[in-house]
Amino acid sequence: MASIIVLVQLFSAATAGAESADSWLGSDKFEHAAISAFMSVSCGFVAKNHFRIGGESAAAGGFCISFSLGGLKEVMDAGRPGEHSSWKDLAADFCGAAIGAALILSLK
Repeated sequence: MASIIVLVQLFSAATAGAESADSWLGSDKFEHAAISAFMSVSCGFVAKNHFRIGGESAAAGGFCISFSLGGLKEVMDAGRPGEHSSWKDLAADFCGAAIGAALILSLK
């Protein structure tokens, strides 16, 4: 639990100045959402069809993997000089991963 609090504090400090210039409708938000949706669908599809995992579990697994990788990318951006991490990017990752999970649930 303490490590999560430390990560949130580091992430918050790193994003303090960059948030004002980061648009909700920027093209990078579409890229975050599209890549997260692709990863979520890909992981869920493999889990469902190759490993024969049930639809809900496959969708949840795809969502978790995709969103975790998006969060990891934002944490890594927070530590790089010249890069910025953003809560808005993380929100776009969440939306994309959720869309991917919904697509997996809709597959028969």
